[in-house]
Amino acid sequence: MLNAPHTAPPLTLAYVVKGFWRVIEARPDMSLDCAEIELMGELIEYANLVETAWTMFVEAEGPDAQWPGVWDYDVSEAFGEWLGQLVAPDGTLPSRSDAIRALLETLSAPTNF
Repeated sequence: MLNAPHTAPPLTLAYVVKGFWRVIEARPDMSLDCAEIELMGELIEYANLVETAWTMFVEAEGPDAQWPGVWDYDVSEAFGEWLGQLVAPDGTLPSRSDAIRALLETLSAPTNF
């Protein structure tokens, strides 16, 4: 069990985008040439949800909370992959309520998406 401290928000965003883009590049139905800037803005908002999930985890577990792995690998990057699988071909992301539900499920049972 690796207990690394949580990282800063820019790193969380980087791992969300990394997971997202890995999936998008493998999807032949995706072409985001005209909506990339707008999509990146949305991904920033979704990365903020990951940060909120971290805050909730620490508040629930206490100030010495330790995730049973590496947060940005296990949650941020996996969350980006989840978004990449569910994004519509026009760049529409899953609803924020679905994203929050997925993050809460991960917090209650730490596994990848």
